[in-house]
Amino acid sequence: MNTKIIILGSQGFIGTNLINHLSQLKYLILSIGKKNNFFKNKKIKHIKADIYKSKKFYKYIDSSSIIIFLSASKFNFNDIEKFKKLVNIFKNRKIKKLLFLSSASVYGNNNNIKSELVLKKPVNKQGKFFIKFENAIIESLKNSKTSYTILRTFNVFGKLRKKGGMIESFIQKLLKGDNTFHASGLNNLRSYIHVNDLCKIILKLSFKKKNLILNVCNPNYIFSLKDICICVYKITKKKFLKIIIKKNKNIIQNSVCIPKKLLKMNFFKFNQNFDLELKKIIKENSL
Repeated sequence: MNTKIIILGSQGFIGTNLINHLSQLKYLILSIGKKNNFFKNKKIKHIKADIYKSKKFYKYIDSSSIIIFLSASKFNFNDIEKFKKLVNIFKNRKIKKLLFLSSASVYGNNNNIKSELVLKKPVNKQGKFFIKFENAIIESLKNSKTSYTILRTFNVFGKLRKKGGMIESFIQKLLKGDNTFHASGLNNLRSYIHVNDLCKIILKLSFKKKNLILNVCNPNYIFSLKDICICVYKITKKKFLKIIIKKNKNIIQNSVCIPKKLLKMNFFKFNQNFDLELKKIIKENSL
């Protein structure tokens, strides 16, 4: 029986990049999203559906399925019970794997996230939301033949991102000629990962049979906004006249991690050329 990769929430920033990555490989790919199909590759079967309201895609869920869950971007706490029911459907249909994209926001402010066992202290709605979703997976799939992987991602950036994301917002506003940028701090350090690296990691870990919880970031990409300002200026020769610092206790200031557990798995080589990654984003936003 051929493996099916079913992506729930396939039409957002990460989902679109992941579909483009997977479409180059020999897998049966099913895309589930609320919008009409905009994927040009005929290998992709798309079903327009709300994952919590529609059952149209249920017939594809079976023991040959790997499900990648990317539909948790709205941080709606009303979805938690619906999500639990969906996970139980996955379990009852004995899917191979559930891979869930969580967030480093579960840790709150921390400039030394040295392992996945670091105390979770969320400071915002996003972090509290993802903790509940993680717990639902762990509890529902306990003693199940279906394995799970939870990836706590740190500041994903890259192409095809239309809104959100500090790096993309910074570049888009700068190229539009805005004079002022609002930020949480100039010197706060954060870990980053390019979406291409994340997609490759997702694919690799989708076939791991054991249960995993992993921090996912590029150990070479730890930057402050000041660092990013310097990198972007070197490429564009443009800079903001003023950067206004927002003071908000619900905004994560520092989020720094070396993903030791992921590095020990020794299956992936991270990119080191941050300037090149920025050049691609700047080129995309200049078109």
